[in-house]
Amino acid sequence: MKIEDNELRMRMINSVIPQDLTDKEVLDIGCNRGNYAIECAKRMAAVKAIDIDYDDVQIATQKAESSGLKINFICSDLYSLDAEEKEYDIVLFLGMLYHMKHPLKALEIISGLTKDLLILESHYIKSKTQLPIMQFYPKDELDGNFTNCWGPNLSCIMEMVKSVGFREVEIIAIWGDD
Repeated sequence: MKIEDNELRMRMINSVIPQDLTDKEVLDIGCNRGNYAIECAKRMAAVKAIDIDYDDVQIATQKAESSGLKINFICSDLYSLDAEEKEYDIVLFLGMLYHMKHPLKALEIISGLTKDLLILESHYIKSKTQLPIMQFYPKDELDGNFTNCWGPNLSCIMEMVKSVGFREVEIIAIWGDD
């Protein structure tokens, strides 16, 4: 399935998140302004959401509070969760992998935090090979954004996720310039 716009992309991701999250704990890594964290809280999950952008965390906190939702928003990065022992039923890692300076280390940390389900969404590159490869963006080559570091191909994403311990890996949708 090819998805073209952000609204459709958001609906696709929301459709992958289980409808009933009663008694589930969710960790949203790179929560941005909290849309998915809020959606999970509406589905009755206990939610912790992190982002490195202080302003986004404040906006997300205000949005959740105005909706009457209790979400633990924290201004932090993924790598600081390395020592955390708690596992979450569901971990959201949406639009973050290609921003990580150390993507395999990030996935190793996430593997240790995930009890049941990781939902990962990422930029990827087209490639003619099935070999797992990644393109490095040293400056702002990807969309003029210096925080975009990597462009893995789909095979690379799949193999990285498997290499850190996830047994069942499934591609739900592909969108972009494929």
